Amino acid sequence: MTADKYKIVKYNGIVTFLASGLHNHNDGYIIEIFKWLGQNAIGSYGLLYYQDDEDKQTVDGFKIYAMKKGKVTEKMDKEFSPRIPTIEAADDPTRGD
Repeated sequence: MTADKYKIVKYNGIVTFLASGLHNHNDGYIIEIFKWLGQNAIGSYGLLYYQDDEDKQTVDGFKIYAMKKGKVTEKMDKEFSPRIPTIEAADDPTRGD
């Protein structure tokens, strides 16, 4: 099951593409959409935080895709990573999952 949300909105005269979603497995298409936006909406900027627990490099962390003037770069996040214990407890029974 996916819980994807996409919309295009205009704030203060700036057209904005908003996306969020939770997947059980990596599809990778959101990264392709992000790169496509950079190539086709020249001058665009934004951040994409991406966590893939099936990727050994990011199993417990996030990658940041940064778009500046349409060019996308990738780096490991240092604020939310490692996910455990930075933003989640290893075995927290109050989470309800």
